[in-house]
Amino acid sequence: MDIRYIGIRHHGPGSAKNLNYLLKTYQPDIILVEMPNDVTDQLHFIGTDKLKAPVAILVHDKKDMSKVSYLPFVDYSPEWQAIKWANAKEVPVQAIDLPMGYFKAEENYKSGLLRDFRKLKFSDPLGDLAKLAGYEDREQWWNETFEQHSTVGDHFHLVEYMMDNLRDEHYDADRETLVREAFMRKQIRTAAKGDYERMLVLVGAWHIPAVKQWQSIKGSADNALLKPLKKTRVEHFFIPWSYERISMASGYGAGVYSPAWYEHVFRFEKNMIHRWLIKAARLLRAKGFDVSPSKVSDAVLLSRQLAEMRALRTAGIGECWEALNTVMGAIGVDKMQLVWKALIIGDKVGKVDRSIVSAPLFLDLQKQLRSARMGTLLKQEERQKKQLDLRKPSNLRASRLFHRLQILDIGLGRLLKRSMFQKGSFSEHWSLLWKESMMIKLGEAGIWGTDIESASSAKLRHQLESMKDLGDLVERLQKAQLAGLSEQFDAIISRILDVLPSNTDRLILIEIIPPLIQLLRYGDLRNTSSASIYDLVDRLVPSVCAYLPQLIQDTSDEDADDVIRKVQDLNFSLGLLSNSTYEEYLNQALLQISRNASVGAESGGYCIRLLFDKKVLESAFVLAKMTRLLSPGQEKGFAALWLKGFLRSNPDLFIYNASFRMLVDQWVQSLSEEDFVNYLPTLRKAFGSLSAAKRGRFIRVLTEEEKKSLEPITPLDSPLDKDLDDLLSLLLRD
Repeated sequence: MDIRYIGIRHHGPGSAKNLNYLLKTYQPDIILVEMPNDVTDQLHFIGTDKLKAPVAILVHDKKDMSKVSYLPFVDYSPEWQAIKWANAKEVPVQAIDLPMGYFKAEENYKSGLLRDFRKLKFSDPLGDLAKLAGYEDREQWWNETFEQHSTVGDHFHLVEYMMDNLRDEHYDADRETLVREAFMRKQIRTAAKGDYERMLVLVGAWHIPAVKQWQSIKGSADNALLKPLKKTRVEHFFIPWSYERISMASGYGAGVYSPAWYEHVFRFEKNMIHRWLIKAARLLRAKGFDVSPSKVSDAVLLSRQLAEMRALRTAGIGECWEALNTVMGAIGVDKMQLVWKALIIGDKVGKVDRSIVSAPLFLDLQKQLRSARMGTLLKQEERQKKQLDLRKPSNLRASRLFHRLQILDIGLGRLLKRSMFQKGSFSEHWSLLWKESMMIKLGEAGIWGTDIESASSAKLRHQLESMKDLGDLVERLQKAQLAGLSEQFDAIISRILDVLPSNTDRLILIEIIPPLIQLLRYGDLRNTSSASIYDLVDRLVPSVCAYLPQLIQDTSDEDADDVIRKVQDLNFSLGLLSNSTYEEYLNQALLQISRNASVGAESGGYCIRLLFDKKVLESAFVLAKMTRLLSPGQEKGFAALWLKGFLRSNPDLFIYNASFRMLVDQWVQSLSEEDFVNYLPTLRKAFGSLSAAKRGRFIRVLTEEEKKSLEPITPLDSPLDKDLDDLLSLLLRD
């Protein structure tokens, strides 16, 4: 039997091209490839219409999907090309690397038999070799030597010779590498017993010297290395992948810095530089930039000159990018990022035929969509708009599904603002579009569970561990209700109560009450249990109302607008519950504010008006307060801001109440021209919420009264004015 040992770089375009040449000339009748042995049964799909690269094999522990690994492929992966050729020729393919079932068994790491490769400190033999060749960057050296040059042929004996000598230099190999190589040798021994004439062994270049020793190293020695290993059951299936994820920048460690560029290198042997720069020029011209043929020609020439200056056989992506930036640099760095993203990283996304998809979350998604009577959504190519009536069970199921997907960062649905003509809270409007790239997200989200409900619930619970912001926690509570995950309420509320004592921002406590009350209002509609939310609100309302007087006192006039808006929301929300106890807490707080002389003008005016609207203070009392504030001896700026606060909830009061209207009109007429100009912006804001029709009516009322020469309102008697504080004290009694 003749055996060829082929050392490649994973996802190396030059390795893939040279391998295709070798396959045609060598014609092996069995191929052994460095891939986990337990994914062998997935390899027969490669090269069929069921898969379109980039794709990945997702492998996870059968009992714990959080233990997950991805084995990515692109068109220029040598393994992909070898398996594709073998499947087309009906040549057997065997994956010979250590099964993933060993890597998912924690016992192997605890005992030191395997180690997390992310924590290993590797020696760098290729880096040393690159320095001897005059390169500081081993990646650049490898690309220049093996991947990017245009000469295609059987160069693998050179790689083999180089690796033999490097391994002879006694570079340390970690135990995990030794175990893997022992398993690969064992697989080669088994295959060598078969009736084959030409065997091709395809492995990472560094492993070549070790796997060649399958005859000189005894099988018993390899078995001794493998025997202590524990193995767990795993599941595996193909999912789509993307160039963005296969790039080194994505964090998946696939070792491909520039996927789109590598594809270009793989597809073209001649005029590679010309073609790439022309594509870049076309992209920029499509975006509206003036790129002439002469600029492309200049960029080609400059990239070649840069390669010559650096003693490179051919220009690489570095030289092309520098040349393009030099020639086109006037268009700006931001615009050049278009080229970087499209032609260096790339936006290519693979496909996996749904007939072979076995990702648990995708299968559950299909099931849930059928249950919601939206099974055709995955077949639609255009964006769909759906209005969901949450009173219908199928629509409620759809709503929960879409909200759960949002928790998992799967953007199948985007919630739109409810139509302004649609009344009630039973309606949701969604914009829906399925994209194949969402299969990637579904595959990744599998670490949280095997169905969408459990996965979204687990992710939501996991997010709580690091959360300290009360607003974010209440937002998670809202998401849990919308997604129908009320079983998470207790955990979220428990986290809120843990964070609450350390919270120093009293304003946030006011902000979180309204959304909590909204949860209570719509809980019945969404069939979610709200008992724990009631308990939380019952605990927070007294504390919030107790904080309110001090908060308002500490609020400056500059910050008053924001704080008053939050108090408005608080008052409105508490009113929705029709809880007299809550109303009493708030009223007592507002009464304390209204008798506090240190409270800012606008805040004080708003609180008085709120108490008046709630019928806690009567008209005579409010008129007495206004008479004091609008008297000639009071500071005009303070009075203007007080009026702004008093009128912000509803200026209509001045249309219907002559006493209030004439009192303010008298004050305005008493202003000097300079004061009027200074305070006009404030007064405009005070009356700003009046509609055009009501504004006109207000002006007509004032005009008619002026024509009738009505006497100004007589100020209230001083006794009532003097008794103001006594009246407030009476109202504040328990």
